[in-house]
Amino acid sequence: MKIITKDNCKYCKLVKEYLDSKDIDYVCVNLSEKENRKAREHYRKCGYTLLPVIENDGWSLEGYNLKLLEEYLYGK
Repeated sequence: MKIITKDNCKYCKLVKEYLDSKDIDYVCVNLSEKENRKAREHYRKCGYTLLPVIENDGWSLEGYNLKLLEEYLYGK
């Protein structure tokens, strides 16, 4: 699972805290970091406008929506 975030994003922090509490592994890509130029291009190319973006096994979730995230993760 990959999470696209940026510095000072409270929703990015909340999603990471949620995933940590469930012991779900993820890779965090911070768009604020200079070396993540390709990630910023990917973010724009996909048409995302909100953060965080969670990408996993063919699905993506844009923005902070724990109910939908749980549906994706657990099929609820």
